Amino acid sequence: MDVKLVGERIKERRLELGLTMQEIADKINVNKSTIQRYESGKISDIKTPIIESIANFLDVSPLWILGRTEIKVHSERYEKATHLMNLNYRSVMNWSEDQAFSEVDTVIIREHFHDFLSHYKKIIEKLANAQYRWRSSEETYFKLYKDRLTEEEIRELFLKNEIERELDAASEWIKALPSWIARNESSK
Repeated sequence: MDVKLVGERIKERRLELGLTMQEIADKINVNKSTIQRYESGKISDIKTPIIESIANFLDVSPLWILGRTEIKVHSERYEKATHLMNLNYRSVMNWSEDQAFSEVDTVIIREHFHDFLSHYKKIIEKLANAQYRWRSSEETYFKLYKDRLTEEEIRELFLKNEIERELDAASEWIKALPSWIARNESSK
């Protein structure tokens, strides 16, 4: 993590929005001096939840703060997709309660959903890292495959290679779902 860049981006966005360091500090429950040290690059290990909290408050992408993208503010499409994802999450939580399941059954459903989201999160994290690594591998891949594949196919090949293990693990987990549910129900 380039702490100097992180600090510059936090400060840049804070000033764009006309906010004080104290306002950010109050929102994320830290001292003003901590925000000051973030902005000056004096704290080298800023935890992910803090970056996310700052990004949410400043209405920017956490990846932009970290310097992994130049996309600062979320698009309307991003906001809509995030809203729909949140609605679906809440729907599953409400549905599992509204179906007159026992508390044990509701716990099983919610644990399953949590596991599903954990697998998906690993895939997305791996994909984000792969996209970052793509910048340094792009030229090599194009040299190897430019005669046989389109640019889009080359990038797809790279990304598939990068996340294949996580996709296989998620697929195996889904295939094992019926036995997982049966096992959990028998241990009630």
